[in-house]
Amino acid sequence: MVKGVDPEGIKYDLTPLVCKMCEHKWYARKVGKIRTCPVCRSTNWNLGKRIIVQNIPVITCPKCEHKWEPRNYDLKECPKCKKRLFSIRKE
Repeated sequence: MVKGVDPEGIKYDLTPLVCKMCEHKWYARKVGKIRTCPVCRSTNWNLGKRIIVQNIPVITCPKCEHKWEPRNYDLKECPKCKKRLFSIRKE
């Protein structure tokens, strides 16, 4: 924490700000909400990086026993033997 004196003689304290995206440290030049990081220009500097984890099940074809991880859950057929999938077994 940096302590200083305003030109008018009013004491103030500055807390260092840290960007959670690029880890840059700086002191704000104004009072109020800080919109962006001065280095990486990220508007989400105080939120940090988001990691999205998806649990995609492995699907097994009942005809050819082919196993794969689908990109979405709108499954119509096996990518190997092209058998229509009405009931899906998840492993």
